[in-house]
Amino acid sequence: MKNLLAILSILVVFASCSDKAGGWHSAPELRTAHELMQERPDSALKVLVGFDIDDSTSRSVVNEYQILVAEALYKNDCAQTNAPAVIAATAYYDSVFEKYPENSGLAFETARAHYYKAVGETEDDDIVAACSDYLKAADIMEAAFPEIEKAAEKGMMGDYN
Repeated sequence: MKNLLAILSILVVFASCSDKAGGWHSAPELRTAHELMQERPDSALKVLVGFDIDDSTSRSVVNEYQILVAEALYKNDCAQTNAPAVIAATAYYDSVFEKYPENSGLAFETARAHYYKAVGETEDDDIVAACSDYLKAADIMEAAFPEIEKAAEKGMMGDYN
């Protein structure tokens, strides 16, 4: 259980400040929102609210946008108003990740999608589903980034270990 908490903590840190999953940002506004997310999530949310999605927007951009919105809402202590879109984005990332399991950037995005899907499930008091998605996020991160588990084993996770 302690290792699960450590892995989830790492996931939150990665989601907050890492661009090592890099290159997935396909729209300048999404890149800007991501860059603002750690220090100024309120500004990131404003950028995202101003982002225009239409019929010509690619599916990958729409799904990336929905996960970023979920993250911004979470960090601004707002309700997950886009939960159905996060569920769809999670299914999208799962299907693409199934085809390209060796892609660490995609692994990160898939885990991140499961994490924010779990946030919405927690808000809806669906604790069993939330735990399942938190666990899925942890499993994906653990498999894609074995150094996280090694750090936990070596006691490098602080109070979480």
